[in-house]
Amino acid sequence: MAVCICGDSARHLIEGMEPKDLEALRPVDASDVVLEAPTWQEARELSLNVWGERGLHADVLVLKEAHRRTSQELDYHLWRGDIPPRSLMLTASGTLLTTPWFDLILCSSGLSTVELSKRIMGMTAVFRMTRTAKEGFVESKPFTTTEELSDYLTSAKGLQGIARVREALEWSPPRARSPREIDATLALVMPRRRNGCGLPLPELNHRVDPSIAARKMMGKEEVFVDLFWRHRDDAHIDAGVEYLGKEHHTNLGEDLTRANALSLEGIDLQLMADEQLKSAGQILMIAKRVARAIGFKPYGNKWPSEEDLQGLIDQILK
Repeated sequence: MAVCICGDSARHLIEGMEPKDLEALRPVDASDVVLEAPTWQEARELSLNVWGERGLHADVLVLKEAHRRTSQELDYHLWRGDIPPRSLMLTASGTLLTTPWFDLILCSSGLSTVELSKRIMGMTAVFRMTRTAKEGFVESKPFTTTEELSDYLTSAKGLQGIARVREALEWSPPRARSPREIDATLALVMPRRRNGCGLPLPELNHRVDPSIAARKMMGKEEVFVDLFWRHRDDAHIDAGVEYLGKEHHTNLGEDLTRANALSLEGIDLQLMADEQLKSAGQILMIAKRVARAIGFKPYGNKWPSEEDLQGLIDQILK
């Protein structure tokens, strides 16, 4: 018999784990576990154990409607039917959690398409959220890969919510390096039917080995481009977008030197900061320049209106 923590509570616990604790997580076969609702005594302590303070609800998974008792301390999430393989995991301390990819399906009806995409990109990112870092995140290994997530969705086919998660996966490239990088990517690549710019998926954190002239200019042997698109034919050039975060981009002259050096490598680099990300007009201008550089034409040769795109951007940034 076991209580299974899910949803926001499971995500919160995972974000608070050290790398060694994350590596110690082990999968649990759902058929070997009998899930139960917490007793009243357990419910009083569960929120404190999850959040570190009283007054916040803990999310738990139950399999029977009868177990969804009303409680001020708990939010119950009901799952009817079999739990797919690779959906549960156990911490070294013995706490049973749902995996983030199972939570995508479990909570999909309550999440917007933007929220689903942001969660997917967060799982495959090279950073993880943490409550102890100044910026709120630190560099880390991806929690999963796009391929592993796609395989999981295939094994869980037929379940409610799968179609929405699969759709969101289509425009959620892996290896984002920061939350703002995720935001910029989604504004640029979500399809026009979702009010995005509809650019092709970029390669995130693409490595460039500069020429001698570019290395001399930058003083670096290698450089990474946040969002990188390859040209479609010999009549066009590669393009990139660099998000200028406050912590890692404090020297404007260095950033401009980098952009100039990459132009020597045939890469049309666009610089973006918060001001650009918040403005539909500026995002649209960047998207059109990337499209011209690589030789891409949007579907129907049409771009979203600034009003529609601004609505999407506001959803992404909220």
